[in-house]
Amino acid sequence: HGGGALVVPMVQGWALLPLDPMVLSVNLKGALSKTNIRVNVPSNFTIAISTQEGVLQNAAERLLGLSDQQRADLGQELILGQLRLVVASLTIEEINQDREKFLNLIAENVDTELHKVGLEVINVNITDITDESGYIQAIGRKAAAEAIAQAEVDVAEQERMGAIGVETARRDRAVAVSERQAESLSGQKQAERTQRIQMAAADAEAVGGENTAEARMAESAADLEVMRKEAERTQRIRVAAADAEARVGENLSLQNIAESAAKLEVRRAEASRLGRLAEASADRDVARLRKEAEVAQLEATVLAKQEVERRKVEIDAPPGAPSEPRLPRRSPPCAAPPPAWRVRWPPAAPPLPPCAA
Repeated sequence: HGGGALVVPMVQGWALLPLDPMVLSVNLKGALSKTNIRVNVPSNFTIAISTQEGVLQNAAERLLGLSDQQRADLGQELILGQLRLVVASLTIEEINQDREKFLNLIAENVDTELHKVGLEVINVNITDITDESGYIQAIGRKAAAEAIAQAEVDVAEQERMGAIGVETARRDRAVAVSERQAESLSGQKQAERTQRIQMAAADAEAVGGENTAEARMAESAADLEVMRKEAERTQRIRVAAADAEARVGENLSLQNIAESAAKLEVRRAEASRLGRLAEASADRDVARLRKEAEVAQLEATVLAKQEVERRKVEIDAPPGAPSEPRLPRRSPPCAAPPPAWRVRWPPAAPPLPPCAA
């Protein structure tokens, strides 16, 4: 498997294991199947020393020092034992019908067993499978007979289908011809019916057009009458509205005149009342002023007399005599200016001088 190692003479030794494949002819006879029928399984196995790590170690331990024939005999014994186990686990039908499954089981079981001594299976070839009772041959004859019978049935079925197809084609042709003839006749009848329908429709359309025209004329006349009535009604409404508007204007004018007259009377009454009030107030003011003028005149007369008496006393008194104290001169009465709106009637006496500020 390649590689090398140092060998100490007299202490260590060495040997070679050939890796060349070996072809073993294994002729299994009389192996009992699962259905208790003995079968013969001649086969060829190609085996060799395995190069896998663990399996190669087994080969070094089990096969080192053996000759090629001894290794072949050992492998053949192991293969025969596993073949018998595989055949015993299958029925004749499984062995005969599913060869691939049979070969896979043999390869798996034999390979597992050969690994124990350092060998491995490279190829398995089953040459033929027979049995002592002839069951496999009977199965073959049965399958052949079934195949032949099925073939004959298929041939008869195909012949029947061919005859049926011929008759069906003839019938379809006759039916198709009849259908075409019926379609042609139906087309003619349909064309005639369509023509009659179209003529009737044209007549009906013409009558309908005339009726529609008459109806439109009647509608136009009715619309004209309605428009005339509507115009008359609109005219009457407008005349009535104009009359009502004129009456409303007259009423408003009369109302304005009445309101103006009433306001004038109110103003006249107010002016008369104010005149009477002013006249009464003026009379009262005139009387008061007259009284005040008379009082002032009297006071002035009294003061004048007192002044004359005092002068006389001063003149008659000897020189150096104390003079009498003078009385304070009283200011003559004054009058406040009358309001601007008052009218004095009749004119009063000459007014008094205005009061000093």
